[in-house]
Amino acid sequence: MAVLRGRAAQTLRPGLVIKAVLSGDIPLTTGEVVHEASITDLHSVYKYLVAQENLTRPRERRLHGMTYRSFATLFRFAYLMGLVEKVREEPMLFPPPGGKLFSIRLEEGKPRVVESKRVIYRLTDVGKEDELAWLNLCKAWIEKWPVPQKAPVFPKVEVKPIPVPEVKPTPIPEVKPIPEPPRLTERPSITQFRKFYNYLVDLKASGLSEKELLTKLDEAFGRVRDWDINIEDALVAAEKARKKERVEQLKFWNSCIKEAVESFLDDDFDGVLEAFKRLVG
Repeated sequence: MAVLRGRAAQTLRPGLVIKAVLSGDIPLTTGEVVHEASITDLHSVYKYLVAQENLTRPRERRLHGMTYRSFATLFRFAYLMGLVEKVREEPMLFPPPGGKLFSIRLEEGKPRVVESKRVIYRLTDVGKEDELAWLNLCKAWIEKWPVPQKAPVFPKVEVKPIPVPEVKPTPIPEVKPIPEPPRLTERPSITQFRKFYNYLVDLKASGLSEKELLTKLDEAFGRVRDWDINIEDALVAAEKARKKERVEQLKFWNSCIKEAVESFLDDDFDGVLEAFKRLVG
């Protein structure tokens, strides 16, 4: 027989790629070496190899790879000639979100709608032994070439190592614990104010959103309203008793607490924080 020339001698002919992948000679685009694959897997390798080849070619000499539809038709010839066989059906790798894809198949001459599946194929013994038909699957099917046959030259698909995609671990964000509201008494004092101020500081550092901060603050703010009422009552009693220093202290407390209450009503967490910061000095 004559030596193969031109397109017949190209190593990126689809038939050669199909056989090379299913023989375990070249890996899938995931880097995995297999002996079984779907048509989609095989076409992905073929497209990758064409793209790699075109990187070293001038624009006018770049290869035009087969579309998936054309590739699948060519693969069908290999199946009909007994070069490959169906192994199994699997669920689709990427089904549409919340749904399924369907296809129409002929069964006993009648069309039937079925759920789309991922069909896995492998080489038959004939497919492993044959060389000639793999060089031109379309012509081999049309002309009914006998299989298996050896070819005068059977080009080897050469491929640069297909890089395995690096899977970077997703960083886990540091989650700071959300502080629990402190146990506070109804009686206002610097000690109670400081406990509440420290709680506000810890809440701010927890990384919660403004809305979340105010929601958490609402759980403990009832005690601040108690202090507001009790401070006013204590201020009236101190003024009647003419306790000057106590009156000055209570007026300052009253001013800070009312500022905190107004800030809370305005959904201003930072305003509450600043009011208590001034209160504890």
